[in-house]
Amino acid sequence: MDASIDPQWQGNEDWVKFGLGTYLGFPLFYGDQVVGTVCALHDKPYDFYQGDPAAYEQLTKLKQQLEQSMLGD
Repeated sequence: MDASIDPQWQGNEDWVKFGLGTYLGFPLFYGDQVVGTVCALHDKPYDFYQGDPAAYEQLTKLKQQLEQSMLGD
């Protein structure tokens, strides 16, 4: 994803202030409520799905582990 051409990031404070190039984020749920995120940032555009699928999978697993931990499982 290239944050510089994504309309959702235009004018975003993080993109403007830090020169954000890529954001990959997963919401953390506690029940049906979002309580945080697991995310990866980079200053250059990067496609995690194509470039580093292992990192994408690790972040997905971390999200699941954190959610299970919050629920006490």
